[in-house]
Amino acid sequence: MLLIKQAFTRFLLGLGRTLTPVLRWKNSTFVFRAEDVKEVLNRNQDFTIAEINGPHIERHIGPFILGMDDGPQYQRDISILRAATKREDSQRIASFIRKEAENIICDLPKEFDLVQDYTRQLPYLLISDYFGTSGPDRTSMLRWNRSIFWDVFLDLKEKPEIRSAALQSSSEMLPYLKNLILENKNKTTQGNELEDNMLNRLIKMQDGETPSFSDEEIAGKFAGTLMGTLEPINKACVYVIQQFFARKEILKKAIRASESNDTQTMKELALEALRFQPNMPVLMRFSKKEQQVGKRRIKAGQTVFAMTYSAMFDPRQVEKPKNFLPGRPVEDMMYLGFGQHRCFGNYINLVAIPEILIALLKVKGLKPKEKLMKEGPFPDRWIFERA
Repeated sequence: MLLIKQAFTRFLLGLGRTLTPVLRWKNSTFVFRAEDVKEVLNRNQDFTIAEINGPHIERHIGPFILGMDDGPQYQRDISILRAATKREDSQRIASFIRKEAENIICDLPKEFDLVQDYTRQLPYLLISDYFGTSGPDRTSMLRWNRSIFWDVFLDLKEKPEIRSAALQSSSEMLPYLKNLILENKNKTTQGNELEDNMLNRLIKMQDGETPSFSDEEIAGKFAGTLMGTLEPINKACVYVIQQFFARKEILKKAIRASESNDTQTMKELALEALRFQPNMPVLMRFSKKEQQVGKRRIKAGQTVFAMTYSAMFDPRQVEKPKNFLPGRPVEDMMYLGFGQHRCFGNYINLVAIPEILIALLKVKGLKPKEKLMKEGPFPDRWIFERA
């Protein structure tokens, strides 16, 4: 049933690509073809993100890169964040996830909640170790990240209850992080060595000659990176598992990859699964002036919906788009964003997700017992059983 529903959605998107590749409806414009979607996302001075994400992010954590257009502040902030999250940390992340996943798997009962016990738990443990905080408790950290992410990126109708929950979370999260920063800085004044993690790297950068954040900036930027890590990894893993279990031959390939610890094959299978079921099937931008995409003019002030899900199935640029073909070039796909705002945590996701899947698919007799339950747009409960 899942595959049938998704195939019908892709059929409708195909009609859009053929009949109305750039469709204007009231104050919105929908762009369906891969060539046009890429153009919108690459022309970041014309089709901007600040008007879309900026106010939603800033009311919670202050200015953050996901709500900024290219410019001096964006370049400063992204360079500092990149210096604190080094791509050479990939092996550290992989080893940590592998160890923690194996520990969880060993303790799982015959019936377990895949989401709460596994696909949310592992990124939570990762932000504790690699990023530098587990929060005052697990419940608070999970609630903070989910509610803020929901309000910032997914609540297009701006429901009051979603906004209220997110504001409550940010009013708790930022003071907690600011206090944690002071505690860690006090340790250094007392001669203690700080653990190596993202938060402490940002703190240490304040004593160097390179650009750095103030304490208040660290809290906000750090909150933004947490928000962009925990739920996206959880959601991606659940979506990949849904695709695997809906495709018997692909599931067999994934199990074989897990049995041989073949992370490359698992990554290729997972990324192709995310092409069929992406976390974010559409990206929004703002048209600052009247301009043209393809043969259609877009008015100033329009919200532009770049239909990335449609683009990844456009036969004009994607070979055999209806076929499940692992190993497609990652740079051509859009399941991790595209252009300037391609997911900042790509290197973390591309390491963590295969390791999470490999450990899980080693479990004998693994199968879903109940349907996946969601909290709004988020996977929240999925009961599995094992042999």
